[in-house]
Amino acid sequence: MNSTGKSDIRHSGEPGRKNTGRDSGKRPFRNNRDKSSRQERGSSASRTPIAELKNIDRDILRLIVRRVRLAENVGNVSAPEIERELRASWEKHVASISRDPRLVHRFFALLQELEISSDADSSFAFNLAPSGKIVKISAPLPANDRLARLNLALAASTDRSAFVPDVPLSDAVMQCLKGFAQAGIPMHRDDDGTVTVRSMNRRSGDVFDRVVYVGSDPLNLYLQIFILAGRLSRVKIMGEKDLRFLDLSALEQFLPSLGSRLMPVIPGQKGVPVRLEASAMLPDQIILPENLSEDMILALCAALPSWHKTCTIDMSRHPDCSKLLREAEQLLKNAGQNAFAENSVLRFAPGAELVFTNCDCCANPAACATLLAIPAFTGGKTVLSGVRSEHNLEEIASLLRQCGIVLTLQNNQYIADCDSPSPQKAPLDLHDLSSNLLPIGLVLALRRLLTDPVPIRLPENADRALINDFLTRFGLELNGDTPTSAETNSTPWTAPSPEWALALSLGAFLKPNLKLTNPGIVQAVLPWYWTLYNTLPNPKPLRPDISSDSTQQEKPKRRRILAKYTPESEMPDEIVYPEDEKFRISFHNHNHQ
Repeated sequence: MNSTGKSDIRHSGEPGRKNTGRDSGKRPFRNNRDKSSRQERGSSASRTPIAELKNIDRDILRLIVRRVRLAENVGNVSAPEIERELRASWEKHVASISRDPRLVHRFFALLQELEISSDADSSFAFNLAPSGKIVKISAPLPANDRLARLNLALAASTDRSAFVPDVPLSDAVMQCLKGFAQAGIPMHRDDDGTVTVRSMNRRSGDVFDRVVYVGSDPLNLYLQIFILAGRLSRVKIMGEKDLRFLDLSALEQFLPSLGSRLMPVIPGQKGVPVRLEASAMLPDQIILPENLSEDMILALCAALPSWHKTCTIDMSRHPDCSKLLREAEQLLKNAGQNAFAENSVLRFAPGAELVFTNCDCCANPAACATLLAIPAFTGGKTVLSGVRSEHNLEEIASLLRQCGIVLTLQNNQYIADCDSPSPQKAPLDLHDLSSNLLPIGLVLALRRLLTDPVPIRLPENADRALINDFLTRFGLELNGDTPTSAETNSTPWTAPSPEWALALSLGAFLKPNLKLTNPGIVQAVLPWYWTLYNTLPNPKPLRPDISSDSTQQEKPKRRRILAKYTPESEMPDEIVYPEDEKFRISFHNHNHQ
């Protein structure tokens, strides 16, 4: 103790040094990430509101990744008792700041379903670096499961037996078939791709207290809803988690005009699971609102034969009236139905027999356009074989014609030929292009926009935020309808649909080494696409003709041997004995003793 009676012990860790209240020990090591983050936050540029919002977004993402990792260590956080406890805690804390159902219910449900692949996303991304040499592609015609499911809905609408030819085997088609079977409409697919629908009286086929599973495709959901709307029904519709956040509010508002109602099972959640109640009291005239999607309207038109009454559909309020009217009329007429389009109104009369005279099931527009458009980037030729009927590829032919590609049909093959690619030959008017062809048309226009940023015309209802996100991969963004230079976004891209993933693969011809995080999304449309893409410019045939190989010998028939006193039901399918000669002699002598 000193003269003042105070202790001379210093708490700074070093005797004799004045305690300033700050720890003078060794400071912990800071890695480069902490240093760069501190410099970024302390710099003058980071004091702007936009930079501060970016910092907050990064902090939120780090917390989300931390929550997902912790949930993986804890176990199954989706178990009812654990999820109930987490949801109660979440709602308690959210109630103090907001009662928005999107924050209360949807954001929590999204957190429960999130999956984080890795801390380094670029190492798991698919690198797109195709060969730019002149191509020579030969491939089968891609299947179109979307139009096939619309035709299946038409077949499900009739009381007679129906046969739908050339139905591709995909997950969406199988889920559609199972959904119709659960709704009381049995279907059977043969090996040649023909689906048979047995005849039954569906006018009195009420559906009560059933559960219908529609899978992960929204079109399957819409088809089931409108088919069941023509029958006295009360069902629960289930689906995959992809449909959980599907916004069905427009459909909920429209269905009461058809004598039906749609109710979500989970409060505050607009997607599946939902309950459908239908009175089968359908109107003679339907006025479509402007907020129904294209798939909803086509599903409604495919269900018209199941209503067994004359009906008119007024599409004048919809922004894509002319295009939807044309597609709906063609869909019904190709099935032999009485449908006529006149002055923004579709008129339907029942009674015609269902006959698919011009079935277009085999052609997938986006997949066909992708394969046929590759010569526009490299030059060369693409041949798609297996054309069984006159497919309606007028829209694709018009799009390719603007790129200098001539599309011809010869010997059941579509041939797209381009001597040399020319950036000046690019489509700039995409106003009337279908939604599934818009990504392909946009990347074809990029061939010119990268060197000559001229105005481009897009559909009125196009998702410009998505288009700008796509264009930033190439250093462009839209200012109105005119592309302008922007900072290139080199982060891996997650495609929202197969069409956008196919478009990005074409864009890699213009800017190699683009990265795609979900290449598997293309599998549902073209299972063999990446095999062909990675072996350009001369990919091997995808379906070799084995029957033409004369050197192939027949395999020997399998031999089945049964013992004397053993029941046949207890025997295996095949008994194989050693080929040793001594074993066969001893076995023969043993049986004759």
